[in-house]
Amino acid sequence: MNIGILLKEGPYNHQASDTAYKFAEAAIAMGHKVDAVFLYNDGVTNVTKLSDPPQDDRNIVNRWSKLAEENNLDLVVCVAAAQRRGIV
Repeated sequence: MNIGILLKEGPYNHQASDTAYKFAEAAIAMGHKVDAVFLYNDGVTNVTKLSDPPQDDRNIVNRWSKLAEENNLDLVVCVAAAQRRGIV
């Protein structure tokens, strides 16, 4: 099965990012293909390199990047949503 994920919440203010990540990870482990994660609204902050979490906290940006790289998964950022948040 091919899967697409829409992520609209930021990485540290809501559980949505962790849930989406774990869902993608589980789907891939079960043999499904996650084609893309579309990051919209505050979800665009899940992949910004401006993120600098404390050393003892999970690094959500790195987790998404690694998952995408290892599984040929596209992380698609809404340009308008990113620009509204100062990410260019």
